Amino acid sequence: MTAKSKKAASVAMLQDVVRRTRPQAEKPATEPETPPETAPEEKDRLTVTLPVEIAERVRNLCWWQRRRLSDFLEDAVRSHLEQKEKESKYKGPAPIREADLAQGRPPKSPPR
Repeated sequence: MTAKSKKAASVAMLQDVVRRTRPQAEKPATEPETPPETAPEEKDRLTVTLPVEIAERVRNLCWWQRRRLSDFLEDAVRSHLEQKEKESKYKGPAPIREADLAQGRPPKSPPR
């Protein structure tokens, strides 16, 4: 066996190993990974501080209804938001804000 044929055999063997260890590379590129109608909804994390009494009432209700706290709060916020949007001067969703909301505690007002 010549040096060229040994090298060609080694390359062929490596290509075969790569093909077997990467089966996802053989899938056609036109096949969608997840159909759009079943794609999960994009979510964002918000941190809020609630009075202890309200937080405990929500936890108790979720426990008795066997619901996840996040699902309960999402439904509650969505319902309240839709109601407030209907009552607003826009009669629907407000226009997109022009800047990010200020983070942290509001500044203390100067002493008078």
